[in-house]
Amino acid sequence: MEGDQTIYETLYICDPDVVYAKRLEGYLNRKTAFTYPVRAFFGLDAFADHLKAAVKEKRPLTALISEGAYGQIGAYDAFSGRDIRWVVLAENPGSVPGAIRVDKYQSAGKLCGRLMDLLKPGENGAGAAVTGIYPLTSPRRAMDWARNYFGQDDRKRRLWIVLEELADLDWMADHTGMSEIFYRIPREGGEAMEAVSLSDHIVSGEYADRLPGFMTAYDMTETTPAQWTLFFRDILGKSGYEEVLLVFQRLPLYPEIFRFLDRMIVFSGTDRDSKEQTRRFRQLIRYIGLDGLEEKIAWQTGNGQEMQ
Repeated sequence: MEGDQTIYETLYICDPDVVYAKRLEGYLNRKTAFTYPVRAFFGLDAFADHLKAAVKEKRPLTALISEGAYGQIGAYDAFSGRDIRWVVLAENPGSVPGAIRVDKYQSAGKLCGRLMDLLKPGENGAGAAVTGIYPLTSPRRAMDWARNYFGQDDRKRRLWIVLEELADLDWMADHTGMSEIFYRIPREGGEAMEAVSLSDHIVSGEYADRLPGFMTAYDMTETTPAQWTLFFRDILGKSGYEEVLLVFQRLPLYPEIFRFLDRMIVFSGTDRDSKEQTRRFRQLIRYIGLDGLEEKIAWQTGNGQEMQ
């Protein structure tokens, strides 16, 4: 996350509701994927005194502040002349002049996702590094590998997407995921598209967030190459995540989307059938003009190996 873009590296919470502020501070600090330091204050006096004392604190800041406290910030000199982005924890409908509005009483997971959207690098940033996991043999091996990899506690902001049709109907009712996102992406592509908030569809996890897959096989087959281009470029590329793992359960309808991957891990085997599948896969990527993809592939024949 280097470059000349603005990065909001510190998040302050200022809310007189002590229980709410403490719980939110604890949740965000425990969440590995949320890498920004978080500190809570329960009044403007303490917050202002902290900023006065922190003379070396020159980084851009984000302040998550209650509606009542936001209306009083003009009375404090400590807030003037600083690069502070104000995010108001709104309890009432309507816009808030000079600040970004978020609903205060939404789930902590959704609020965290919204904050990650706000704190992400600008468009000039490097964007998310997208790794594809593709099993030529058993899909379970790829899933086990991904879970093991995400078990590493390394403070990256990471997103996990499994391209599969969801099977749990009760879970699907609350987690539309890829189906809803692609419904909002123009099938013909182009520059203009309806605003898609990735955080609205994220399921928060301890080491990585997860974007649920398609609700049905039909939803997946109805996608277009133009939609996939916008998904990788305008949604994942500007998501604020540092790393995205895309787990393919089978060969995608459009193998050309492999070109959007920064790297790829392909699981194969050493028996005769596995070697034949490997040969056919290499033949396929050459046939569809993805010769450069081979340079991005790390071939895996066992579980638990780390990325190179």
